[in-house]
Amino acid sequence: MLEKVKACLKKVFCGGGCFRFLGKWMDVWERVTRRRPVVYAYVKFDNDAVHIFENDVEKCTLPWENIRRIGYATTSGGPWFPDYFFVLGDKSSPPLSYWLDMDWPGVLKLTKFVEQIKDVKYTKEKGALANCTQDNSVVIWPPDEAGQSMG
Repeated sequence: MLEKVKACLKKVFCGGGCFRFLGKWMDVWERVTRRRPVVYAYVKFDNDAVHIFENDVEKCTLPWENIRRIGYATTSGGPWFPDYFFVLGDKSSPPLSYWLDMDWPGVLKLTKFVEQIKDVKYTKEKGALANCTQDNSVVIWPPDEAGQSMG
């Protein structure tokens, strides 16, 4: 497959130094991707808990009664890295936050499920996160903390 891509690029770039640079870059990329395992993360949930999976292995179960805060967060890493997250904070001491990438399978369904919670409050700050290019966050539940930073 890689040879077909290189042959196609050779036709496009007419063989000059640009192709040699691109060919070297593709060789490096191929070596790097072979060494790094591919991580496939996704989320499942039910009426009892949120389950976080990595490569079909359950990494974490967070019961609903242990969730202290729910919110959204953005980072300055985009567009090259994931930069929009659904965040669940637990009641442990010190409290932990579980950052779920909005692109993971199951996260969008989870956000729709959470929207049905009676006391969830969306504020104008949550809408402002959609085009945010900095590190920022907002709580949507519990209602007495809605609009504050997850920090």
